[in-house]
Amino acid sequence: MTEPLSAPVEPVPAPTNLLEELYEKHGREAIDAILNEIDFPAPVPAPHNLDKDGWCANHNSWQCFPKSECPSDEYHNSLIRTHDPRTLVWFSAGASSAVAAKMMLARGPAVIAYTDPGSEHPDNVRFLNDCEEWFGQKIVRLHSERYVDTWQVWEERRFLNGPRGALCTTELKRMVRFRFERPTDRQVFGYTMEETGRADRFREQNPGLELVTPLIDAGLSKADCLGIINRAGIELPAMYKLGYDHNNCVGCVKGGIGYWNKIRVDFPEVFDRMAALERTIGHSAIHRDGESVYLDELDPTRGSFATEPNIECSLLCELAEIEFSAPPVGTQE
Repeated sequence: MTEPLSAPVEPVPAPTNLLEELYEKHGREAIDAILNEIDFPAPVPAPHNLDKDGWCANHNSWQCFPKSECPSDEYHNSLIRTHDPRTLVWFSAGASSAVAAKMMLARGPAVIAYTDPGSEHPDNVRFLNDCEEWFGQKIVRLHSERYVDTWQVWEERRFLNGPRGALCTTELKRMVRFRFERPTDRQVFGYTMEETGRADRFREQNPGLELVTPLIDAGLSKADCLGIINRAGIELPAMYKLGYDHNNCVGCVKGGIGYWNKIRVDFPEVFDRMAALERTIGHSAIHRDGESVYLDELDPTRGSFATEPNIECSLLCELAEIEFSAPPVGTQE
């Protein structure tokens, strides 16, 4: 029996971008307002591939969520919304990031965001307020949805640091940054000339991210940035004035022998709390050249740490100040 001839198959039209059609029909502003009201679904579960230290090879991160909640790369990419690209400056409550933010604001609108780890010196709140006045706009203050501070991370996860860095940095800064950033952002970090290698490695590790480094581009050092803040009439954060090179958390697990002996003097209660925590979880925060030293066994005379920040200002400072001396072009939400 002869099979009946089938009707010719019509070619399937190429898929169209529905979002662009809606923009064209109803206007970008109206559609974006609707999108911003949508509650996006919970993270799609994705398996971990953990080593003995808790590092997830699948997601290139510490185990940042319970296993059933770890978002996959596909989920992260699915959150892409169509927005005009933002200039997003990551403010760290330090002099370098403050100068980087001021420089970017002189070039155009920017969002300035600060990830608060909850364990920094209380004077940082004053410094943020002073910088907001200098910037002429508010700083977006972000917090972990899971942890209050570094101590909660260390105590609940029973881990301080390791070859891949500190877990508190991942949980209180990196994961918070991931939740706030957009794939289309131009991200600005306060890397100085001394940190050119770090910036290069960041670019290599994040090939899809547009990184802007205004301080490196301008040839500014950390000392230059301290000088700019000083000349702007802003009191430096308390940790700088105490002689610390960075305005990190009080009791940073990335610190070495000299750092912890200085913490012993400046913040004895923090030193004692960390010494007790080390014994509770069974390992030390200090790992240098194959040596692990518990704080309660640390010789108070070991190590060295500068007691004064190196504040100076080169001609490059003046060039940077000329750039941001003009009124800001505008603000960006």
